[in-house]
Amino acid sequence: MRSLVWTAPSEMQIQERPRPTVQPGWVLLAVEDSGICGSEIGAFLGHNELRRPPLVMGHEFSGTLVQVGSDVSKDWEGQLVAANPFLSCGECRQCRMGQRQLCYSRKIIGVDAISERNSIALELGLCDEVLVAGPDNESEIRNLTNGYGVERAVECSAHHSARAMAIRSTRKWGKMVMIGEGGRMEINPSPDMIHDQKTLFGSWVTSTWKMMELVEHLVRWNLHPADLITHRFPLEKVDEAYALMASGKCGKVAVCFDEELA
Repeated sequence: MRSLVWTAPSEMQIQERPRPTVQPGWVLLAVEDSGICGSEIGAFLGHNELRRPPLVMGHEFSGTLVQVGSDVSKDWEGQLVAANPFLSCGECRQCRMGQRQLCYSRKIIGVDAISERNSIALELGLCDEVLVAGPDNESEIRNLTNGYGVERAVECSAHHSARAMAIRSTRKWGKMVMIGEGGRMEINPSPDMIHDQKTLFGSWVTSTWKMMELVEHLVRWNLHPADLITHRFPLEKVDEAYALMASGKCGKVAVCFDEELA
């Protein structure tokens, strides 16, 4: 299909791209008209840091629905429609209030310095995006969240730079929780927290009643924490188990009895 692609500042091209495969909940629309938004002009000229080439342009569009997904009514096929260009989760507070353009829940972003753990997060579907830990993480996260930052940040490494990055990558009125034990933290309170009305929580293990509630939720939500275990060792090889866990090149490591190793 033909696509209008912004390839560089002040440069546009018409390119041939594969026709999308319609998945459940999706619709395929044959665009017949598309207005040029003022926000696209800044991108076209290279002045919008949130949009980078190559990028298919045009979000004020209308056209005919030519195909619908398996769980969408066939009655929609052939209808002339206009589209709301915002992708939203439909579940967060803003979406439930009807303000989908302010959706807080666009994606889950994972950051880790070890590539093996990033791969595990993607393979298990724990994250929508993974980033290798580095000095550009804050700007990368801003780019992935339309410049706003994340609604919730959870810091588990106890590394001082990761803690600072998590706080600075949190949006206005957002919340951050620290789980990683030990380490230190250096922030600039006014720009990093006060001016954006952010909230910081500390979390130390859990209570017995909360643990019982979490176990109930695991069953109800069909979650399987054992999927995080990538290596199992017998008691006789416990030194190998600890060495592997210390390397970080793994998921969760468990020391098991013989019957659990079968």
